[in-house]
Amino acid sequence: MITEIKKWLLGLFEDDPIPYEIKNLYFILHKENNAPFLSFAGSELPLKKLINFEYYPLEAQFFPTHKFQKDFNLTNLKSLVEKLQNDKEIEEIFIEKTLFIGIFGQKEIYLV
Repeated sequence: MITEIKKWLLGLFEDDPIPYEIKNLYFILHKENNAPFLSFAGSELPLKKLINFEYYPLEAQFFPTHKFQKDFNLTNLKSLVEKLQNDKEIEEIFIEKTLFIGIFGQKEIYLV
């Protein structure tokens, strides 16, 4: 799944680069009908709840994690984001950014 996530992210960044003022990036888990999927967004200031982002790529197609792992959860997401941080193709995008994970619409936001 890491290869597919990288392709998805690189496509988002190519179509809609992250503005300079966006310093906080969020990997957001959504759960609909027991089918988890992932989205990506950003904000200038840290958020208190995962909603209303300043940067939400225009071509933001959700990534269907349920196609790769039915029970995808925050623990899996944290592991995935940590791998992305260490990936040579992706790591430069995260320079001077703070990465968070959480569930859409919830107040529990976790620093990675």
